[in-house]
Amino acid sequence: MKNDLAFVVRGKAMVVGEHQSTANENMPVRMLMYLGQLYEKWLKMQGEEKFLYSTKIHKIPRPEFVVFYNGTTARPEKEILSISSAFEDDGRAGNERLGFIELEVPVYNINKGMSDELVGKSSTLRQYSEFVSKLREFQKAYENFETAVRETVTHCIDNDILVDFLREIG
Repeated sequence: MKNDLAFVVRGKAMVVGEHQSTANENMPVRMLMYLGQLYEKWLKMQGEEKFLYSTKIHKIPRPEFVVFYNGTTARPEKEILSISSAFEDDGRAGNERLGFIELEVPVYNINKGMSDELVGKSSTLRQYSEFVSKLREFQKAYENFETAVRETVTHCIDNDILVDFLREIG
């Protein structure tokens, strides 16, 4: 099980990201599973996996999560998925609850015309949104998927959309 993207920012934050073309209400559960694997890997890379048995607290990067959605099913610009939604019982019925975890995952719809503020902050994300939109347009215009992809790539290169990436894979 592997996630799409994970990186540590200045040792302070571990960002875990996913891209989805279908809506997936289970992303918080998947993110929790990814996070455990990533922390284990990070600790081994730091040579500090034994700290778990120490009496002194060891600081780890705080987790941050994000999902980018660009499927064809209508979804809001942003929604928050919570792991507690997946629990059989949220534990609130009893008088006292033991330790509890909540994990929230923002899901941003990056389809063209959605989440404009977010997409506007990253030229690569904006260009990716345009690429997907153009591919869908050409898929409707051409019966053959390969033709639609070829036309999309040509259009995008001609219009300075993901040029470096498209030339590299082309």
